[in-house]
Amino acid sequence: VLVLLKVIAPLLLANSTKNNLQNLTQQLQAIFVGYLACLTCIPDCETTGIFANPTQIIINDNAPASPYPSSIEVTGLCTTITKVIVTLKNISHPTPANIDILLVGPQGQTVILMSDAGGVADISSVILTFDDNAPTPLPQLDQIVSGTFKPINYGGPIPDNFPAPAPAPPYESTLSVFNGTNPNGIWNLFIVDDFPFDSGFISNGWELTIITA
Repeated sequence: VLVLLKVIAPLLLANSTKNNLQNLTQQLQAIFVGYLACLTCIPDCETTGIFANPTQIIINDNAPASPYPSSIEVTGLCTTITKVIVTLKNISHPTPANIDILLVGPQGQTVILMSDAGGVADISSVILTFDDNAPTPLPQLDQIVSGTFKPINYGGPIPDNFPAPAPAPPYESTLSVFNGTNPNGIWNLFIVDDFPFDSGFISNGWELTIITA
């Protein structure tokens, strides 16, 4: 603001007389007030954030994962979500159809990211990103490969059961369920293996990308 005043003040003074010095003072005051108003309009929050929990998740056989849930704390974002993207980093499991994954936001909204997908085709170190704008969901029976997919719940013969502290059903099917809510707080990822004989892990945890308005 000092630079601005150094430029403008001489111009105003050059055209001023004793009769309009009061007007000059008022103009300079208006410039200063406008500058302060501009400072207050700068947002004190971020509109986009990437948050991660890199801790390994063990997908226990026919049981909830460890940890259950895996959590990420989101802070400092503006308060209205417009988009959420989730990435699972390096999943390995001999029978991916056993894996059920539920995401719960800090305001209680829920979405199943995947359930009963991928059949019995072994996967190793697969990176999965879930985005409502992806062209397709995960395959139901074909082998899962790294990529970006829509959330999907194929609904197998065994109903999805996420034990407490996961919330009870019903669960939503798209990440847009979080749109319009406040992203700040604890996000929880609940993972269950729903059939005996196989276990797996997510080596490098998971990541949230959140865009707000």
